[in-house]
Amino acid sequence: MPGRCVVVMAKRPREGAVKTRLGADLGEEAACRLYEAFLFDTLDACAAADATTMVAFTPATEAAWFQCLAPGLLLSAQPEGSFGERLRAAMQAAFGAGFSTVAVIGSDVPHLRSATIDAGLDIAARGTAALAPTADGGYCLLALGSPQPELFEDIDWSSGRELGQTIQRIRAAELDLELLPETFDIDTLADLRRLARAIAEGEATCRRTADTLRLLDLELLELEPVP
Repeated sequence: MPGRCVVVMAKRPREGAVKTRLGADLGEEAACRLYEAFLFDTLDACAAADATTMVAFTPATEAAWFQCLAPGLLLSAQPEGSFGERLRAAMQAAFGAGFSTVAVIGSDVPHLRSATIDAGLDIAARGTAALAPTADGGYCLLALGSPQPELFEDIDWSSGRELGQTIQRIRAAELDLELLPETFDIDTLADLRRLARAIAEGEATCRRTADTLRLLDLELLELEPVP
């Protein structure tokens, strides 16, 4: 749909550089393979949404790898700086490219549905900010109808206070806000167990992650293999 963009915050999958908390329990290779699957599932969800996909990637030297990963998608290198500065830059890259409604999402919620992305963009198109909270006190989606760089300032990232602080910034900017249903991101072994259960019970659809889980030692998850 013209005017709509979903920006995926992504890292180049490298052992020891992604999902380090999972790596402490599963090993760096397994954590890297899982993150790559998360990224592919996220891009699949974006492809099914009514929006153009942009990948905001890091490190900035990995443009060629991301071009091969996602040929035809828009790319924007993340700058150096805090996570808030990188989010702000990703949003600005999409608005600067001419899109009127932009959602930014992470790449560690492989079960995020395209319908959720579309819902956030629909809300933002009405001039209302949309947030999808996560169970750890953060959020996995923010959608806006205009640039609001102040929303990323003075946020305690990775603290469990990001959602509440961002809501405060939205209210201070005198924007209306609508919250989407809460979900969870995958940072820890407990999160991964929760996702594996959701896949096994048909509550989550993330094919590449499910396939990768089948190839790993599921005894660590205390679960039977997904059929």
